[in-house]
Amino acid sequence: MKKFFVVAAVLLVSSISFAQLSAGKIGVTTDLGGGQLGGAYALSENMRLDGGLVFNSSSFAGTSVSTFGLGVNIKLYNPIVENVSYFYGGGLSFTSSSGTPSTTNLGV
Repeated sequence: MKKFFVVAAVLLVSSISFAQLSAGKIGVTTDLGGGQLGGAYALSENMRLDGGLVFNSSSFAGTSVSTFGLGVNIKLYNPIVENVSYFYGGGLSFTSSSGTPSTTNLGV
């Protein structure tokens, strides 16, 4: 039974790792460590548009900070060369933090 779970885990990880959106498909993206939740839309086989929301809250020594952010990226994928598909692109992001001191950032 242990072998079954090991094989199932390897198959699951490999199928998720090599999954790529095809044109017209929508996907969900996350970064739980960074508090991000987003989505991706494949404009074509080699171009993807990503959008996301960032929520984060922390407290230290009696001071609490809450962060909210929005972001959008475009990624252009190059053809696979020796099992590696690299991409280049750009993005725009906005974050706002409340606390002491409060900050607002705009990133390109």
